[in-house]
Amino acid sequence: SAVAPGGELDLDVTVVNPFDRDETATVRLVLPEGWEADPVECELPFGPHAEAVARFRVRVGREQVRRARVAAELDVGETRFGQQGEALVDVA
Repeated sequence: SAVAPGGELDLDVTVVNPFDRDETATVRLVLPEGWEADPVECELPFGPHAEAVARFRVRVGREQVRRARVAAELDVGETRFGQQGEALVDVA
């Protein structure tokens, strides 16, 4: 993805419930310093083996950067999966 300094972009995180029961996924973005996500955290209730999408609006910093890393941190129910996906963003 590419965005202008100080600009915004939308990022979607697709999550699959690995369990045979209803659960709630909690998704947070791990951002470079000075960046902000709205919402900060997204909770997604979903059924067994179902898929859901967390949507975030990200405001980037004012400095130009190439290939800034944005990671998606995931918990499903009480199970913490850590950082499970990433996007690379160019700010130019």
